[in-house]
Amino acid sequence: MRLTEKNTLVYVMLAALIIILIPFLIRLLFYNNIIIGEESYYHATIAKQIIEQKSLIHDPNYLFNPYHLVLASIGYFIEVDLASKLIPFLLGMLSVLVFYLILKDFKIEIRERFFISLILVISPAFIYLCVISNTHSVPVFLTLLGIYFLLKKKTIFTVLSLISFAAAVPFGIFNALLVIAILLAYLIKEKSKKTIILLSIIILISAAFMPVYFQEKTEVIQKESILQSTISDLGALIGIGVFNILLASIGFILMWRKKKEHIFIFLPLLVMLIGLFYAGYAILYLNFMLAVLAGHAFVRIRNMDWQVKMIKNLTILLIICGLAFSAVSYLNRVSNMQPDNEIIKSLEWLGHYSNQDEIVFSHYSKGFWISSVAERPVVTDKMLEYFPNAKERFNDSLEIFYSRNLKNTRTFLNKYNISYIWIDNEMKQGLVWEKEQQGLLFLFRNNETFNNIYNNQGIEIWEIRKEV
Repeated sequence: MRLTEKNTLVYVMLAALIIILIPFLIRLLFYNNIIIGEESYYHATIAKQIIEQKSLIHDPNYLFNPYHLVLASIGYFIEVDLASKLIPFLLGMLSVLVFYLILKDFKIEIRERFFISLILVISPAFIYLCVISNTHSVPVFLTLLGIYFLLKKKTIFTVLSLISFAAAVPFGIFNALLVIAILLAYLIKEKSKKTIILLSIIILISAAFMPVYFQEKTEVIQKESILQSTISDLGALIGIGVFNILLASIGFILMWRKKKEHIFIFLPLLVMLIGLFYAGYAILYLNFMLAVLAGHAFVRIRNMDWQVKMIKNLTILLIICGLAFSAVSYLNRVSNMQPDNEIIKSLEWLGHYSNQDEIVFSHYSKGFWISSVAERPVVTDKMLEYFPNAKERFNDSLEIFYSRNLKNTRTFLNKYNISYIWIDNEMKQGLVWEKEQQGLLFLFRNNETFNNIYNNQGIEIWEIRKEV
């Protein structure tokens, strides 16, 4: 295949389009076009509230993120659910385009540029960025755009770079530190006075957002290990494939020999690697750097003189199959993620059956679905750590789940004024309980306290009877 400036970008964009569309098509054909994931529903709920109230959320427990304003602004015209799919899709495609143009500005050879871009678009972290409504697709695009404008020499592009970087800063302290690292790397490389001004302004803007970065949080939910949270083949939702990491490691060794020339890669890379331990979403940015390193390694391996050509071909085939396996495996997993049709059906039923102010209890990972689809308040959700008395609320939830003492369970149900309990197969098969008669499942036999009002496809809804 002969690559030219005209067709290479077309091939890359077409590959990105096909990869990104696969989960959307599967959801459309088999899941009634249901939105994917858990946090997608939280963002949609917040955006709908902003549209209804025509202002920011005033709840003191609300964790501000500019993404909600973007989602609400677009959702006002085309509905929030559609905007939840369209924003990551479009920004993902634009990110590929800008990333490719950045590689071109760095004068990377066209074939290497092609492989770098291709490795990026089939990576699990990139698929997540483009398919699931998340707070990172906007700042990732803005950061790439800022880099692209920074590489241009005219003053107008410097101003546009400042605007792009400044808009990315409010999304989190990691975003601010990454932008600062990028500007520092560029300053070391180019020694530009304009960059000093840009850096100073970005630092001032970052300082202004310190109260937003450090909102009070109580650590109560057990975190996954660094391997489980970063390697997609081990189940990470926002992760990178093993072969991507191995290939990138080879690329790192090869490029380290000329580290002074590649300061623009290594300084931001250092910030991203450190960021992994404090902000898991740093992997979405790291993924772009790993694609550069992996693409460089792949081209070097491909261009090496091998004594035995068959070994060379088998090695290249193994690499391609490894990268493809991670992509296919992740596409299958993300396309079939919960919620499914039965979950949505049960929550819509609950929304019609119950009253608006009646509280629903479930596992915290189900909270966003209940709040968004059933439109009912919950005891816990994945933002639990920002709740007042988060540790107490979390421990009380465990008591409700695992206690076999009816009086004790009744006390906690009354404490939170719980009217309904929603459970699904995942909760009964290891997420909460491991045995059929464990804790709350055993107490459900008490008809004077619990009334089973819904039971379909493993999903159960129990109504709490009022004490006489």
